[in-house]
Parts: sequence; C-alpha cells; structure tokens
Amino acid sequence: MGRVKHFAKKILSREYRQLCRQVEGLKALPVEDAYEKAGDMLHQLCIRKAAEFVKDAQARDESPFKDLHEHDFFHEMLIVDLWMADKVFSGKRKAVAESLHKQYERVFYLSGHADKSLDEMRRKFEMYTDTWCDITGHQDEFGLAVSKNLFGSREFKAPYTSFWIVWHADEMRKNFVEIRKLMKGLSAKH
Repeated sequence: MGRVKHFAKKILSREYRQLCRQVEGLKALPVEDAYEKAGDMLHQLCIRKAAEFVKDAQARDESPFKDLHEHDFFHEMLIVDLWMADKVFSGKRKAVAESLHKQYERVFYLSGHADKSLDEMRRKFEMYTDTWCDITGHQDEFGLAVSKNLFGSREFKAPYTSFWIVWHADEMRKNFVEIRKLMKGLSAKH
C-alpha cells in the first residue's frame, strides 16, 4: 500500500506534474542540451528539497535539528540529496549524473572554495556510499554518519536524527527513481 499511496500522492501533486512537463521538454532537445537541462533540473530539485527539509525539521517543536545552524544543515542535506541523485542516475543514466556533477561543481567554483568543498563532498559521497545498505534496507549507519557530520562533537539523539535523515534520503531516492523512469523515452544515447 505504501508504494501505491506514494505514487498517488506524486500524480496528484503540482510538483510531479511540473517534473513530467520538464522531462517531456527534455525529449525534444538535442542530446547534449538534454543532458545539461536534466542536470540543472535535478540540481534545482535537490536545492528545493534540501531547503524544504531544513525548514520543516527546524519548525517542529521537538525537533532534534532545531539548534543547528540553518546554512550548515542545508548544506549537509544538499550533499545528501546530490549523493542520492548520483547514486540513482550513475548506472542507467550516467550522462545525466555527469551533467549533475557539472552543475554542482559550478556552484562550488563560484563559492570560491571549490577545491576544499569538492574534496569534502567527495569524501562524504564515499562515506554515504559505504554506509547505505541496499541489500538489507537498514540505513542506520547512514543516518548516523550524516548526523555526525551535522552535529560534530555535540550530543544528539541518534535514533531521532537518523530516522528523519533516512526518511528524507529515501523520499529523495523514490523521487529520483520516478524521474529516471520518466526519462525512459529519452534517446538511447542519454
């Protein structure tokens, strides 16, 4: 029932309809332009979803994230979202993942901290890949790794922070898988 409910929610949402239109628009573009636009679309989705998660998480009265610095919290969740997009698109739609890489490399370059930021992001991608378990579906280590990045040496309630982080990452995974399915009609070169 969970998948049906999730899909029904997607179909009825304005965001899902907008994504469908964007993907349909990609199909009409030349291959290289479609790659670039797909990467931009995914990058914008990651930014929007990370910002929504941070805003919602910090608005809850009993939120374990309430006292985190908003910018640091957003940046870490953006890295989580970019990592998940990379994970979903690296296999079957590698060119789309490569375009996404270019999008966020531009952002890091414009920040003036490109080398440091990209190295940090790559280290976190590795850490998240090592702790995410597709076989068992238990993502506690992943949630704990992200929590440690967020809280550093401060104390935190690992079961709560891990739950919300894993929930968000899994929602993003479902979104990206759905987008990947919508992209099936793109040229075989994509």
